[in-house]
Amino acid sequence: MRAAGGRARQSRRAELSLARHGGTAQGEGVRSLGLLGDRDVVATLYVVTQHKPAEELVELLRQSLVDDDVLAGVSVLPNACGASVRLLGRTSKSVRAALTKSWQAARLALLGAPAPDLRKG
Repeated sequence: MRAAGGRARQSRRAELSLARHGGTAQGEGVRSLGLLGDRDVVATLYVVTQHKPAEELVELLRQSLVDDDVLAGVSVLPNACGASVRLLGRTSKSVRAALTKSWQAARLALLGAPAPDLRKG
C-alpha cells in the first residue's frame, strides 16, 4: 500500500505542475504544454552508417533542413553509428518534403546517388 500512496502523491504533484503552467492532466492529450502544441505530424529518419563520421552527417542533415516549415532536430546515434532526424510539422506535405530533403542529402553524401522517387503512378 505504501507504493500506491507514493504514486498518488506523484500524480497529484504532476497535476498541480500542469495547472501552474496553464495545462490540465485530462483533456489536452498530446496537444498539452511541452508536447506537440499545434503541430501534429511527426516523422523520424535514421541514417546508420560507418562511411562518414556521425558529427559530419549531423551537420549535413541540419543544413538540409534550414529553410523548412517544420521543427527539426538532428542528433548523433549511440556509439556514433550515424544520425537521427526528428521532424514535427503542421501538415503531412511539409513534413514529407523535409523528410525527403534530408533523405536526399544523406543518399547523395553517402552513395553519390539521389533517393528514388517513391510516388506511385
